[in-house]
Amino acid sequence: MPVDKIIRNCDPDRAFDCPTHWDALPAGATAGVRTCGACGKRVRACFAAAEVAAANAAGERTATWDLDAKTWPLGTATASLRQLIGNVEAARRDNLARARSRDEATDSKLREFLSNQYQVPAIDLRATPVPPEAVAAVSADFVRRHWAVPINVTATAITLATSDPSDPLAPDELATITGKDVELAVASLVPLVEAMERFYGVLIEPAG
Repeated sequence: MPVDKIIRNCDPDRAFDCPTHWDALPAGATAGVRTCGACGKRVRACFAAAEVAAANAAGERTATWDLDAKTWPLGTATASLRQLIGNVEAARRDNLARARSRDEATDSKLREFLSNQYQVPAIDLRATPVPPEAVAAVSADFVRRHWAVPINVTATAITLATSDPSDPLAPDELATITGKDVELAVASLVPLVEAMERFYGVLIEPAG
């Protein structure tokens, strides 16, 4: 994958590369996404081929970065992508520690709130049968990175259980991997982590 931050996919039919460079675009409110002032199109910073494919499928333009050498485009020179990933992982582990201290009734209310907020079904993952074909749809690496577990699959769609339905990265990548429509379901965090270990051998320890 080229690593040069040249904006690509402006015109996929002609493989046109925009003469504008990522660094020339003004930083936006969303990390890793900027808007071209000339054409008004969204440009997404990508660090892997799967991210490029997902962005292109969504009609976004892309600029490619080097995961090891470049910095994550947050508008600050000090935040690297690896630091960002570490921060997300630390926050997840903190959330897991808090979730394990909550009673079941409180956890259920939180799940229902997220379900209503994001208009996705809430599920009890401990009581939900997960077919082998759903488990086989993704790797343990996908589950470890996204803290999300597929729970059902049909010819055209796959259902992904997550505790954070606001995060677009897991469904975007899953759609790219499977070529299927992705439907979300919100699950409580502790049962989700249990499912990660049960189906994929991914063991997550809470912070502290």
